Amino acid sequence: MNNRFEELRRRIERAGVETPDKDFVKLSSDELIHEISVYHAELLAQNEELEHAAVLAQDQAAANTALFEAAPVAYFIVTERGAIERANGSGTELLKEFDFSIGSRLASLYADIDSRFSLWLLNWSDTAPKSLRVKQTERWHQLTKARFTDDRVLITVTDITELLRSRERYQDVAATLKQERAKLMQGLAVLAHELRTPLASMRMMMDEQKIASQEPYGSSLVSSTDHVLNVLDDLQVILDPNESKHYARRVEAPYALTERVLTSLRFVFKENGIATKLVADKYAAKAYEVPVQAVRQILTNLLKNAAVHSEGSQIRIRLSIENPDSDKPILDMQVTDDGVGIAQEKLESMFGVFERGDKHRNGTGLGLYASRQIATSLGGRLVANSIRSGRYFHCSITSQPGSSRCGCRYQS
Repeated sequence: MNNRFEELRRRIERAGVETPDKDFVKLSSDELIHEISVYHAELLAQNEELEHAAVLAQDQAAANTALFEAAPVAYFIVTERGAIERANGSGTELLKEFDFSIGSRLASLYADIDSRFSLWLLNWSDTAPKSLRVKQTERWHQLTKARFTDDRVLITVTDITELLRSRERYQDVAATLKQERAKLMQGLAVLAHELRTPLASMRMMMDEQKIASQEPYGSSLVSSTDHVLNVLDDLQVILDPNESKHYARRVEAPYALTERVLTSLRFVFKENGIATKLVADKYAAKAYEVPVQAVRQILTNLLKNAAVHSEGSQIRIRLSIENPDSDKPILDMQVTDDGVGIAQEKLESMFGVFERGDKHRNGTGLGLYASRQIATSLGGRLVANSIRSGRYFHCSITSQPGSSRCGCRYQS
């Protein structure tokens, strides 16, 4: 045996074969036998691993082939030149339907893509489209590509004709509904305007005749009229959002404006057992150019909401002017009540149109929605936070025209 391995070593040396170990040729016969045995065992182990991997690869290939053949969507394996090399069952049926066979160019099935198909097929950049929509007579197909091998592409063909037709029908219905909604909104806007005009005249006559002081129903008549006018104002914001973007501004002292709002709501406060307190800094008593209707409407809604829904006994209003000496002073209004507060899950939903947190109490569900719309139209926002028992409203509006600064916050 030793003689045989000595001969093997001499043959290796004569062949000039490089070995991993430079001292390999210096090994004794026994050492050489051991090294070759170890090397042979490693080769056998590696061969077993390769055979196992080959079996797994064959099984996976068979499974993939089965999926490919059974897939309900048409698949084609296409060469870089666009020739159909192989198709699954659905793909073969599609070829028969169009009177084509394996070997035909896929682009020839769809005449309108023949000139651009090769470019689409070969373009594999990150920005290149992976799908292509094509038409065959009255039918539409979606072609989607995926790399199969270095020179083969897997093409999925999906019939999207009915999908596109359904989309067209939906768009037609949506357009019709939009037109009908616009007509309805326009009609309601006209109705709201026609109702508000005589009511506003009646309200002025009530003030002139001092109806509020006449017992026993004078105060109720004034309060009910004010309520309807407020609802119509809120409804107008919903029906015609663009109209709310053009609030007229006039020179007004925020303090005096707030006093008038409090006076108009005195019957609401009395009915709900609410005491009010107005606090203001020295600048709030000065006159500024203010979007009076917007301020009045937001403040009225916040005060009514606190009076009717807070279950408290007191509302505190605080006015201040930020940057009073600048060309764009900001009116800051805070309305705080000592009521029960608002559940966290209702803080956002209560700003939806026709949403009412407590359905057992009076209210249209328009006030907070309209206030948010007004704030947004003036470049601001109206949000809600629950931070403690009771409720806290905070609204800031620019008092000079031309500024986009108008932020509103609602906190509970």
